[in-house]
Amino acid sequence: MGAEITLAQARELIEIVIGPDEIAAKVPELKFADAKSLLDKNKCPRVPALPSREKLLKAKEQKKALIFRLGRDGAGKEITLASLKEAFGPLIYSTWYLKPLQPFASEPVVTGWALVDLDILPGSTDRTYDEQQAYVKDQECRLKHPAADAYDLLVAYKVTGKFFRGAPLNARTGVSHHEEPIKVSDFDKSGLCISTGWGKSVKHAEIGAATELI
Repeated sequence: MGAEITLAQARELIEIVIGPDEIAAKVPELKFADAKSLLDKNKCPRVPALPSREKLLKAKEQKKALIFRLGRDGAGKEITLASLKEAFGPLIYSTWYLKPLQPFASEPVVTGWALVDLDILPGSTDRTYDEQQAYVKDQECRLKHPAADAYDLLVAYKVTGKFFRGAPLNARTGVSHHEEPIKVSDFDKSGLCISTGWGKSVKHAEIGAATELI
């Protein structure tokens, strides 16, 4: 086994790397005093090992970011799409999944490092949903859960000051509502949009896939 990749080495390969220190310092909505409390709340005795150099190089090809995801906030509350809406307020302007609360909105994010799309997976547009899923698999990725995708975009914005996934980019996720894939899109100062409205058979140059490297 080779030596573990360091954050400094990861930053040499990946443009956007967001770890526990940045989240604790720049994302007050998640309510952490420091990186140690962040790790403690998420039952991590130390910062978990980073992905391998091979994975980082693959992610670089796909223009992915490396983000440390959290399953719980500083109050010990599970981080879900519903809790992200509560914490970040107008930075997520869609609310249709809250009343009634949809099952996907209450599924927690999983703690750990993830190599993720902030915009869309290159080459994933102009494909039906089934075609996107096959393409994503070929790229050694999987479609993101809406909560994880929203987390990635919100945290990246708070840390970098940059909005990703702006109009006209739409990104399908791995969850559907009434047979229509849920997509996450249009992130700007007006907030992030969680929506459906593009059926599984639709192909369009503005509809891509939101993925994470497996």
